Amino acid sequence: FLQSYNVYLGAVSSADSILENLNARNESVVSFSSFFDSSGKEIGNSLPAEARQLKVTKAEGSFNYQMAGYNYLVVVQPSAAGDFSLGILIREANLQRGLNILLTVALLLLIICFAIFIVMFILLRKWISDPVNKVLDAMLQVRNGDLSTRTDIESSVEFALISDSFNDMVRSINDLTIGIYEEKMERQ
Repeated sequence: FLQSYNVYLGAVSSADSILENLNARNESVVSFSSFFDSSGKEIGNSLPAEARQLKVTKAEGSFNYQMAGYNYLVVVQPSAAGDFSLGILIREANLQRGLNILLTVALLLLIICFAIFIVMFILLRKWISDPVNKVLDAMLQVRNGDLSTRTDIESSVEFALISDSFNDMVRSINDLTIGIYEEKMERQ
């Protein structure tokens, strides 16, 4: 119930009708659910006859329970609004099916991440390594005496600037070399 000034708002419903809706909506995961009072006894009759002797002795947590040849995980959560707890029984097979789905999704995500890593590696190589290698190759040609070497890199603004600066530097070196050569020729 909610209280606002002297007005109380709320609803009264049987535990069985609430649990019937809860069980119908979560049928694929939760096998059974029920409310338990503070002594651990079931409130209502939503559990099968074999589970009616089930007593929730823990206030909160989980434990295993065997019924009709199947293993169940019992999860109990006390209510913050009253002196009762909600307990759910999840069949072990349902948990395993959910874990298999989780494992499949995790492996699929791992494969997708690996593919993204490979694509990013190829793109980074194209955007960074290739232009740097072009400049390094041109530098080696200049070092070996080929002053006619020029670079033409336009993959990004930064590399275009480096390319233009390199070309200007080689042009200046070439002009200085020609100037020094001409000066030597005039002296002879």
